[in-house]
Amino acid sequence: MILHQQVDAAKHSLQSVSYTHLDVYKRQVMEILREIYDEVTSGNEIRSAIAASNRHKNYPLSKIDGTSMWQTGIQIRANRNSNRIPIHPVTAGIYIATMMAQVNLLKEKGHSYSEIA
Repeated sequence: MILHQQVDAAKHSLQSVSYTHLDVYKRQVMEILREIYDEVTSGNEIRSAIAASNRHKNYPLSKIDGTSMWQTGIQIRANRNSNRIPIHPVTAGIYIATMMAQVNLLKEKGHSYSEIA
């Protein structure tokens, strides 16, 4: 019964999203991925990471594993049945569109498929 409800909900969600919508999303996310790629290839990203690391020497991060948020997350994950988590078709489509945009960008920049996968 639950599976049928999830399938019906998925069909309803898919009616509002078409491949055209995912293509539009893919074009939008491509702009973000290009900016990230440019930051990495220019060396800006690694310079920023090194600067942040140096700041942590003077201002170290505190431990978060004892905070209430962290403890709540542990309890939620312990009590959840991963077989009963529904897959939202729109979220899945956006995830795949993002992955394909990244694959296309890396291929466009001359990366081989062995690097991409």
